[in-house]
Formats: sequence, C-alpha cells, structure tokens
Amino acid sequence: SPNYDPYYQGDGIYNQGSLTIENCNLFNNFGQAIWSGTYTQGADLTIRDSTISRNYDHGIGIQGGSADIFRSTIDRNNWSGVVVHGGAYVDIVNSTITGNQTPYSGAGIAVFDNSTVYVDSSTVAHNYAPYAGGGIMITSGSAYLYHTIMSGNGASFGQEVTVYGGSVTTYDAILGHAGQTNGDAFYGFTPGWSDLNATQGGASIPLTTIVS
Repeated sequence: SPNYDPYYQGDGIYNQGSLTIENCNLFNNFGQAIWSGTYTQGADLTIRDSTISRNYDHGIGIQGGSADIFRSTIDRNNWSGVVVHGGAYVDIVNSTITGNQTPYSGAGIAVFDNSTVYVDSSTVAHNYAPYAGGGIMITSGSAYLYHTIMSGNGASFGQEVTVYGGSVTTYDAILGHAGQTNGDAFYGFTPGWSDLNATQGGASIPLTTIVS
C-alpha cells in the first residue's frame, strides 16, 4: 500500500539486515518499493513469488550485500526496475522485468559500483530510458545474461544493452528484434556465439514473435 519517506530509503521496505519477502505485492509507494542495504553496510535480501509494481521510484534498490530474486515480476516502476550499487551480488532467476521507465539510463536493470548481476531464465522487455540502456545499463562491474530474453526495450541508443564500463556476458540469450539494427540495440556490447541475435543484423525476428 502507499507509503512515503522523504529520505527515499525504502518507502515500502527498508532492509538493514536479512530479509525474505515471499508471495507479496508491493505497489504504489511514493519512492522505491524496497531498499536493501546502507551506504556503510550491505544487507541480504531474498524475494520469491512476488510482484513489485507501479512504485514512484525504483522497484528494488540494492546497496551492497546480496539479493536473490526468484519467480517474481518487477513492472511499471518509474525509476528503473532493479538498481544495484555498492559492489552488491544479485541473482535474478525465472523473473520478468517489464514496463519500467527512468528519466535517465538503465530502465530495466542498472548496475553501478563494481556490482555483479546474474540474470537467468528471465525476461527483460518493454522498459524505456530516454538516454541509454532500456533493458540493462552497466557502468562498472559484471552482468551475466543466461537463457534470458532481452527484447523490446527502448532508449536513444543501446536500447537493449549498454555497457559504459565493466562487462556483460551472455549465453543462450535472445537479444533485440527485427525493428532494430545492431547499432540501435547494443552499445559497448556484441552478442555471443550462443545467443540468438534477433536484430536486422542477425536473425531479424519480429518483436511480436519474441514477447507479447
């Protein structure tokens, strides 16, 4: 339900220790739904079978520590779906990140501060950033996309994947769609040998065939 914290430290939930969220729906908070960790100490977060939706700020903000997100939906948040800071380690498995937006870059997932994010068997689609990285943006650290769909995201450039620093490693991922060139879809990144590059420069698969 709606909550407001003027300091934006987890308007829905502020985790400073170890927290498990299961079978929950966190929505309509005036800031982020969940903020995990502090600027001096990380925290541990587990989310299972939950929906994080329509929050004014981040869906999930992670500052250090670790987070495991399983079988959950993160959608229609107004300042990125998942934002990772402080060298955090994050697993996102069997989850959907969709319909999120940001006024800057990194609408679906944004990775900072030498953090590490693994995305496995998930869908990141229909997120929008006015600048870069509609699907995922990384400024430092590492991101791994395994068996994951990254398609239908929008931005001025790097619509699916933007890498300013650090690295993105993919395996058996579906990336982009026929309405994009490689230059539209990717910035600082090239799909791997095992991926299905669905852009005009690859298999040229329509978006509607990939995600609804």
